[in-house]
Amino acid sequence: MRVTVDKDNPTVLELMKTYFNMKYLFGKEPELRVSKSGGLNHHFVVRGLKISFLDSLNLRRFLGDDLNRIHLDEIGVGKPRQVLFIPFEYLTHPDFLSMPFKQIHIKRRKRK
Repeated sequence: MRVTVDKDNPTVLELMKTYFNMKYLFGKEPELRVSKSGGLNHHFVVRGLKISFLDSLNLRRFLGDDLNRIHLDEIGVGKPRQVLFIPFEYLTHPDFLSMPFKQIHIKRRKRK
C-alpha cells in the first residue's frame, strides 16, 4: 500500500512539515512531485507500506491531505482508488458515474 499526500499552494513550512512527518512515520524518504503549473501543487508519495487501505486514509487525514481526494477514495465512485488524476475524456463520458473506470473504453487521441 502507499500513502499519497496532495498539498495545493502550500507554504515552505507546510512542505517541510509534511516531508519530515512522512519520513519519521514511515522510515522512508517520500517522493516529491511538483506540478508543471508553476509549482503550486505538490504530491508526496511513500510506497511499499504494510498497512491497510483504511489506515492509509487515516494517515492521509493526519498528514493534511486534500479532504476531497480522501472522500472520493472512500466512496470509490467515479475515480479509481489512489489515482491522483484521471483523463478528462473519462469525466465527460456519458456513463461516468454508473460504470467502473476499467469498463469504460475511451479512444485516446494520438500524441504528435
